[in-house]
Amino acid sequence: MAGRGGDRLRPLLEGLALSVDPAARIRADPVEFPRRYGDPRDQEVSALLSACLAYGRVELFKAKLEGLHRWMGPSPAAFLRGLALEDAARQLASFTYRF
Repeated sequence: MAGRGGDRLRPLLEGLALSVDPAARIRADPVEFPRRYGDPRDQEVSALLSACLAYGRVELFKAKLEGLHRWMGPSPAAFLRGLALEDAARQLASFTYRF
């Protein structure tokens, strides 16, 4: 970006980054959920689920995401591999969130 305004923009962005508490920012974002997992397959499942529900008020969708992640247990990918469609429909029958 040098020569195209990058020299002026960089200090501003670095200052902004230093003014934000990264841990607090992550807690206020659905990116918190996939970061809990070490296996890329679990991260992918968690990220997709989180992205699908991440709209509206954070405190509302995070509570729903927390419940879904608890339901899937320690490995969302393994959970989905073993989940039958009929079981999912029955177990999620009472799940609602702005739909």
